[in-house]
Parts: sequence; C-alpha cells; structure tokens
Amino acid sequence: MQDAQSRTTDMKQLRILTGAHAGAQIRLVPGEYRIGPDDAADICVTDWDDHAIVLTLDAGGVLRWHQAPGDEAEATVTLVPDLIPIPFGDVVLAAGPEDDSWPSDVDLLRMLWIKPEAQAATATAAPGSHKRRIAAPIVATLIGAGMVGALLITGAALFVGAPREADATPDPRTLTARIATELRSAGIDGLDVAPRGAAVVVTGMVKNAAEDVAARAVFARVAPDQSHVLRHYDVAEEDCRSLKEALGIPGVQVSYHGAGAFEVAGSVPSMPTFRAALAHAKTDFDQNVKRIDVAVTEAAHALPQEQYSEVISIAGVRYVETPDGVKHLYPQAETKHSATSPSDL
Repeated sequence: MQDAQSRTTDMKQLRILTGAHAGAQIRLVPGEYRIGPDDAADICVTDWDDHAIVLTLDAGGVLRWHQAPGDEAEATVTLVPDLIPIPFGDVVLAAGPEDDSWPSDVDLLRMLWIKPEAQAATATAAPGSHKRRIAAPIVATLIGAGMVGALLITGAALFVGAPREADATPDPRTLTARIATELRSAGIDGLDVAPRGAAVVVTGMVKNAAEDVAARAVFARVAPDQSHVLRHYDVAEEDCRSLKEALGIPGVQVSYHGAGAFEVAGSVPSMPTFRAALAHAKTDFDQNVKRIDVAVTEAAHALPQEQYSEVISIAGVRYVETPDGVKHLYPQAETKHSATSPSDL
C-alpha cells in the first residue's frame, strides 16, 4: 500500500499551455527529460524558440529544470513549483501532481497577468494537499504554511518576473501586417490577410494539411485570442479530392497548380456528360478557387469487331455499313478541348 502511494506521489504531469502543441499532457516519472524543437529531444516541441532545457524529476517528486548542456546560458538549476505557469519564449509550461485536480489552462495562463503576490495568494488558497506536496519534498526544514507561501512567492517571481499587462484588443491593421509577415517567414504564400471590423480575415489556399497546421501555428502565436482571426481559406489537397468526387467520372485526375488554379485532366467516355458534371461541381466551391482548367479528351468509341463494306466520316460522325446491310453511326472522339477561362467559373 505504501509503495503504491509513493509511486503515485512521484508521478508528475507536464502540460503545454500555448503554442502548436497547446493542450498536450505528458506523464513524468523520475528521470531526466530534454525539451527542445529537435527530433532528438525527449519531449519535442516543434515551435520551441528558447534554449533547450532539461527537466529532472527525482524519486521524492521534486521537479527542477536547467539549461541543456551546450547552450550559451548558465546552467542554473531551478525548482519547478506545482501549478505555476512557466514561460519559455512563446511556449508556456506547467507541472503538477498527476492525480490531483488542476485549474483550467485559462486560469493557469491568467496567473501570468497578475502580480506575483496575488499569484502566491491564489496558490496558497489551494487545498492543503497541494501545499504539503510542494513543501515537504523540496526543503525538509520548512515549517508551517507561512513558509510554504514564501516558497510559492519565490517560485512565482522566478518564472513570471515583472507582471504582464493584459493585451488590449489588437488593432486589425497591425494584426494584419504581423500575420502577413509571419506567413511569409514561414514560407506560406497562398494566403491573403485583410482587416474586417475588429478582426482579420484570412482567405486563399494552402497546399495541404501540413501547411494548414503551420498557418494555424502562426495565428496562435501572433493572436492568442483566435476570435480575432477568421479562417476563410481552403486546403487545396481537400479541394482536389472534393472536385474529383463531385465529378464522379472514371479516368479524370485533379491537380493544384497554385494561386487558386486547378486542372482536370484525363480521358472521359462522354464530353457532354463531363461538361455537365463540371458545371454542377463548380457551384460547390467558393471564391478561393480562382480557375479550373480542363485538359480532357473523349475516349474513342470502339467499332464492332467485324467486316465493313463501307466506312465514311462526315462532320464528326463515322458512318459504317456492314456486309449484311446494317448501317452504324458513331461520333468521332474530340481531339482537344480548350481550358476554361476564369469567367466560366
């Protein structure tokens, strides 16, 4: 029973509160964990923009961190108090007991916008079990709740530093410029950003799901309040799939050529049927799809495998007469078809 209780006490949970991996929860057991943006890190945070760090959880449940070896900063070992948000660049982390109830992520982040004294008072008002778990393992000589409160004040001051002012509602034009700059820096060139009321609207096209994730990471970094960013753009990969399914004709392929332009290519059994299907499919797409080019031909109709007494082609129609006197008419295949213009959309 005692072993089970000690194992539970040793366990910690690390939460990522902001950034591309916001909401992630990692279970920590005694040991060392290197956190950084590279694949070799024990905990890889792709948008980590600070020095790599090493978290160390000892057998008593005490969590500390220091700069990873090789970084320029001095490797000072720092205690990590429970349920205190810790900013590392744009990424905010928090750690605490795995089995205890946690405040919401919003409440944890709110602590970065209040003074350290108020933050410590909030933490001290938490259930007594939290105070015992913070105080007992860290310094055996701490006595009484007053010393625990002092420890929490120290932890808050270490990680938070000067209190931050709550961000006012961003100016839409400023936010537009910042998002556009960040998108260019990330190599995302298919999106347009424009102010709309108190927010900004993002239109255009990203190539695939990976570029969509990268764009969302930019929005989260520049505008933590996502209500100020209206995502009205398309994912080209999904539009290609949707257009092909809407056509429902075997033999066609859909590809994306950039700048909102798609192409439908291949061979179809009937051009009139294809044109009707394409016209109907276009109604399912918005203004992010600028153009649909067509490079489609009609498959040649196979003539009956038998002898002919006469074959004549007139005005796109093939006239065939077999020895038994039966006459057959076959439409000739169209050899080329011009691309649709933007006005056709």
